[in-house]
Amino acid sequence: MDFKAKRMCVDGEYFRAQIWDTAGKERFRTVIQNIYNYSKTIKGYIILFALNDRKSFDAIPTFVTEIKKRNPNGLIFIAKNKCDVSSTEIAVTEDEIQSLSESLGIKVFNGDAKKEEVVNALMESCYREILKKEKTEPKDSSQVDYQ
Repeated sequence: MDFKAKRMCVDGEYFRAQIWDTAGKERFRTVIQNIYNYSKTIKGYIILFALNDRKSFDAIPTFVTEIKKRNPNGLIFIAKNKCDVSSTEIAVTEDEIQSLSESLGIKVFNGDAKKEEVVNALMESCYREILKKEKTEPKDSSQVDYQ
């Protein structure tokens, strides 16, 4: 499992991003459950799946259900990883991705976990969406972010 924490600035607003890469492995289920325990302070989630791994794509609805159950106000994003694989290796079609995105009401981004600039751009795009949501929704004083 990989973990990284990063402080970033988008449009003059600072935020702290944490990346917990469990690769969807069952043995990290406890770690994922602990992340969910702190979910009220988490503003956004990025679920990454590999274009050449059908199982990672099929697991998305389960992750979305778990997140929504614990943090209905958190924004969820889906990111495609391994966008550079050959067409013969792709296990998920663009139509399937679009259909899932529409059925879940979740935006899909391109990603590449090996390229830091792509990861940064992904996090910045997601954070802009979080800021947009916060500016349009009334502030709930019972939810304090201690990050």
